[in-house]
Amino acid sequence: SCLGKAKRNSSKADAPPGSVLNVREAAQYLRVGEYTIREMVRRGSIRVLPLGTRCIRISRASLDELIKGNDGKITPPSTQDIMRSVP
Repeated sequence: SCLGKAKRNSSKADAPPGSVLNVREAAQYLRVGEYTIREMVRRGSIRVLPLGTRCIRISRASLDELIKGNDGKITPPSTQDIMRSVP
């Protein structure tokens, strides 16, 4: 995991707008599951900041833009999207 021990228990869900969040924190901020965040990243619905090959960070501003663009509603991945991603 790309979370350090010191950061595992911290929550940035109420962090300032200029901050970046990991997948768990982004899920808490949007009140969705981590899987939903990962699928939204995969679909390109959320812009990410890659940190190496396995770690990403998500700017809170991009999550706020997503919320504004969807009239405050977050659309989870459809069953079809999930089935397409299964090998």
